[in-house]
This record gives sequence, structure tokens and C-alpha cells, in this order.
Amino acid sequence: MNDGKVKVQTASEMVRVEPNAVDQLARIEEHAGAIERLCELGLQRTASGDWDDFEGKPRLRATGCEKLARVAMIKIHSIRQEEIKEVDDVGSYYIIKTYLTAELPGGFDSVEVVGTASSRDKFLGTGTRAGAKLSEVDKQNIYKKSCTNAEGAAVTRLLGLRNKTWEELKRFGIDQAKAGSSVVFGKGEDTSTGAAAPAKATKKQIADIRSGVNKAGLKPDDAVAYMEKHFGVSGTADLTKANAKDMLRSLASGDLETWCNERGGDDNG
Repeated sequence: MNDGKVKVQTASEMVRVEPNAVDQLARIEEHAGAIERLCELGLQRTASGDWDDFEGKPRLRATGCEKLARVAMIKIHSIRQEEIKEVDDVGSYYIIKTYLTAELPGGFDSVEVVGTASSRDKFLGTGTRAGAKLSEVDKQNIYKKSCTNAEGAAVTRLLGLRNKTWEELKRFGIDQAKAGSSVVFGKGEDTSTGAAAPAKATKKQIADIRSGVNKAGLKPDDAVAYMEKHFGVSGTADLTKANAKDMLRSLASGDLETWCNERGGDDNG
């Protein structure tokens, strides 16, 4: 019951005490230092063969990912996979997407990532040879590769390894010349010889590229950056038929998404 008295708040009751900015900064620096130390310990365990030379940039292989995850005690959980069926001019194929969460000990930090793999994979799918049939592909291998790609993305994001250079890795005894494998995408057709200009990409190819970029959840700016780097054009309207074919192949195999992740344009963490 209200007795008519007015309660007056004291200054301490009225003022909300915020954490000390200096203490916050100290915690941030401690966090960054711990991540850096975990990263260094992990890198010391990897060998040159645990890395791929991906267009001149180091990319962690599954073997290296396992070593780093073990040293950093990274916990991977909430794994979910889905199969997406697609059809284009070449025929039917499917993409396996893996969603997972990875975190450092005690929930110190965490990321949610997506990994992909396609039935047109160059090593495990129909991309291994001309005329290969979809029925010949071992689907379990595609599922496993999708999961491996997701785990690799999670580890590199948690430990801040996505933008490492070969020069930076040298001090850990990692040599670019001894990398596990080397991947270089084609540059498309050379038009500097005076020969007739190659045919432009068809409207359907352009529509398929835009649809594929959208379905993969990629940013248009990243797709444009990919075209500029690999084909020397600033948009789909300038692509040749051969360029567009390469672009669609990269979308189907997951190579384009991998490149965007390496570039840092598709950050889920």
C-alpha cells in the first residue's frame, strides 16, 4: 500500500557502473595474445606438406587442420549436412553443404562456418575425367570432403590464419616449394594475338552464374573480384563463353566459394 512517501534514489543506485575501459582493453589484449600463442604452437607442429599452394597463397590441408585443432583443443560440434541437387547445360549434379560450430577451450571464442563439396569435384567427382558419370561418384566421399572443408575453414578462422603468407610461415619451417600440391586457375582465352575475339557469354550462362552466386550465399562484390583476377573483366557482361564455363565450373565444384573465403569476403565468424 502506498503511504504517500516518495522514495529518493541515492547516487549509487542511479548510476550504472560500467566495466573499466582499461580492464576491458587488458582482457582484449589477453585474448589476442592467447590466440596468437595457440596459433604459433599449432604452426610449429605442421610441415610443408600440410599446406597447399593455392594461387600463390598457403592453404591448410586436412592433415594440418587436424594438427592445429589438436594443439589448440578446438571443439567442433553442431554438425549438420544437406544435399542440394542442381541441373545445368552439362547435366545433373549435387552440392553437399556442411554447417558446423567450432570453439576454443571454455568457449573462449567460437565461429559458425559452412563448407561445400560438389559431385563435380576434380579429384573425387565427375571432374576426374571426361565422360565420368554421376552414378560413378562415391557420395560418401563428397560428404566427407564437405565436412573437411568446413573444419578447415573453422580452424583457420578461429586462429586467424586466412591471410597468412608463405613469407610469414617460413619461420615455422614451412616451405612453399615443398607444399602438398599447387592449384592455379585458368585465365581464360588470350585475345592479344590479333585473332577474332572469342564469343561472349550467353544470357543463360550469365543468368546461371548470378543464380549460382546467390545460391552459394556469396557477395556479388566477391564474384566480381574473382572475375577481375581470373578473367580480367569487371562483370558478367564482359565474360567470354569459355570464361563463363570456367566460372560455372568453379561454382559447382566449390572452388569459387573457397577463393572468396581465402579472400576474406564471406566471413561467418
